[in-house]
Formats: sequence, structure tokens, C-alpha cells
Amino acid sequence: EMSANSENECEEAVNLRLASRAARRHGRAAALLRILSSGAGAAAAAEDPALFKGCARSVMDLSSLRPADDDDGDDPDVAARRCACVAFGALIAAPHDPAAALREVRRAVRKCMRVKEDGSVHHALAAGLTMAARRRPGVFLRKAGMPLLDGALVLASSSAVSPKARGAFQG
Repeated sequence: EMSANSENECEEAVNLRLASRAARRHGRAAALLRILSSGAGAAAAAEDPALFKGCARSVMDLSSLRPADDDDGDDPDVAARRCACVAFGALIAAPHDPAAALREVRRAVRKCMRVKEDGSVHHALAAGLTMAARRRPGVFLRKAGMPLLDGALVLASSSAVSPKARGAFQG
């Protein structure tokens, strides 16, 4: 039979392990964002399709992390998803063929636009998409970009989305 003290120690060990896993995921997303946002990293991704696809796959994997089905509302991977959402903007702005980049990441970006997603993730996604639009004007004004514009419009006008995220999409 386990004592209450042992149960608390086990619970603390499990929580520490989950927190360190989330921290590693956030670190990976932050490193990808930093690389893709730098001039040399963006140029390398633009010139090497395999490197671009690898970066895109990693960012999409990190953006699709979902919270565990528990009732406490604590989501340790929200920071990694936020970072990945900003990295989407760098991915879209990086390559010579933005239509191909949009096709590559469109589905994952749309998943981040779900109304039930955390408001801070929506805010980060708005920042990433804004970065892409500033670096590459007109990038979303093509067939591959229209679903993202539609999703941003829904988030900008939805009362189910936090006011801060709504404002980010409206701006």
C-alpha cells in the first residue's frame, strides 16, 4: 500500500516529466522559428525543397499537439503551438514558390484556426500570418491562400474567440 507521501512524490515526478517534454517541444518550435526568421535560414529553406519540407513537417507536427483529455484545463503544449503558429508565417514567406508553401501548410494552419483553440494560439497565428503578408505582399491573394483568408475572417468576427485574438486578426 502506498502512503500519501509516496503518492505525492509520484505525482510530482509525472508532472515534472510532462513539463520537461513540453519545454523540449517549445524549444524545438522556437529554434525552428528563429532559423526560418533569419535571412540565411529562410534562404536555405527556399533553395532546398527537402529542407523546406522537413521544416514544414516539424512545424506542422508541433502545431497539431493537442491537450490531454483532462478537466483541469492545463495545456503544457500551448507554448509550442504558439511558436509553431508564428513559424507558419516564416514558412509561407520563405520559399520562391509561395503557392506551394501555402498548399503544404494550409491544412495545419486551418486546424489552428478552430474556434475552440486557445486564444493565445490564435493571437500567435495572426502574428505569423501578418508577418508573411508583410514580407511577401499579396501572398494570400491566390487560390491556395483564400481558405486562410476565409478562416482569418471567421476568427476576426467570431464572438467565441477572445477579444485580443479577434483584434489581432482584424488588424
